[in-house]
Amino acid sequence: MQLYQQTTPFTCAVCSFLMILKHFRKDIPLTREKEFEIWHQSALLPCRAASLYRLALLAKQYGLPVKIIVGQHEYKFPRYRFKGYKLKEVQLASYASELYYRQAKQGGIPILERDFTFDEVKAFLRAGKVLLLRLNSGTLRGEGDKLAVKYFAVLAFTEGNFIVPDPQGVVRQVPEVLMKTAFHDVKEKSKRDNRMMVVG
Repeated sequence: MQLYQQTTPFTCAVCSFLMILKHFRKDIPLTREKEFEIWHQSALLPCRAASLYRLALLAKQYGLPVKIIVGQHEYKFPRYRFKGYKLKEVQLASYASELYYRQAKQGGIPILERDFTFDEVKAFLRAGKVLLLRLNSGTLRGEGDKLAVKYFAVLAFTEGNFIVPDPQGVVRQVPEVLMKTAFHDVKEKSKRDNRMMVVG
């Protein structure tokens, strides 16, 4: 997978998704213009993060087989105060998320609403799928106790390591024990549901 470095603090998910697009579609440019185009099409304004539902619709438009698994379809952001957002802004983002969810359902995106396990993540990778997976970036990047939930492309699981092209500009080989912690941090520390897009 060709690496692309994000150009803003809030386009980690978009850039991870862009790398997945490029992996399957060689004609996709890895440019700042494309990064912003995808962000404009998927942002949950005013909170700036990208909608997994909207990204899935974009993947389908590019001809990629895709499905989503989420613990719950509603938008939840319990730690929004730590990011400097107000309750009204989170409510607006939640409304936008609901619209994108309906569009994805109407657009034929398979959306499974259930909890899933870390072993399922490994099973998808062993089956040759590529994932856009919600993780704690603080754990993934070795940033101590920092808690920041972001989406990352996960390319493979091989020899006990997960291959994660990080939009910070480095391909990480993440040991299984560290990846498992980054996965469980989402629910246990951030109080959000685990989510992933399965591509391929």
